[in-house]
Amino acid sequence: MYEADIFMSIGPGCRAIHYLRRNKLTWFAAPLDWQLVYSLDTVLHLYETHFSDFLTDIREIEAKPGAEHRAIYDVGNDMKCLHHFPKDVSLKVGQAYVKNLTKLRYVRSEKALNEAKKIVFLGYWDAKEEDLLRFFETFIQQYPGKEISLYNVRNVPEEPDVRQKEIMISDKLRFVEYSFNDKGTEPGLEWVGNKFYWEQIIKQFRLSPESQKRREEACQKSSKYIEKF
Repeated sequence: MYEADIFMSIGPGCRAIHYLRRNKLTWFAAPLDWQLVYSLDTVLHLYETHFSDFLTDIREIEAKPGAEHRAIYDVGNDMKCLHHFPKDVSLKVGQAYVKNLTKLRYVRSEKALNEAKKIVFLGYWDAKEEDLLRFFETFIQQYPGKEISLYNVRNVPEEPDVRQKEIMISDKLRFVEYSFNDKGTEPGLEWVGNKFYWEQIIKQFRLSPESQKRREEACQKSSKYIEKF
């Protein structure tokens, strides 16, 4: 069992935050939750600039049939926002709303990260290992003195089982990667990937007692937090 103060998704899509929330491992929304990001460079840029140019240059794209929200493409950052823009207001009003919401999430999550001692970032990138390590070592410079792990799930369709690789970058920095066939098979829920292996990974994690208390307090304050599955 690996215990940490914060578990947070770093993309590229919804899968990581889905499993973190499903297993009650987070109590606040981070700015990249439920977004679709296309590059590690974008993640670095957004955090280094405090999301200052997020959704500045946008255009509406075609949403999936039955979608509850507008589908928006962030041209400057090459990413999609699919779950936040309301359909019942103008694009301009929606843009202001989502920008303010994201800024609030950024400020709130940065406060939590700066207060934490042990942090786990979770993603499912198919980038080269050296690029992931370079990203990690650059990204964590914003949080000096913390014990930080980056867990990455890599989709390897031909892999019959799950392989694990761990690299200790320093006494406080750790990179862990799981490789397996991450194709989702449940109709309509392909985006959740390989539920069996994801759940095996997530079941290793638990919040520290202090963070568990904070989560319980947050859930009591907002019934909207509890996601229905």
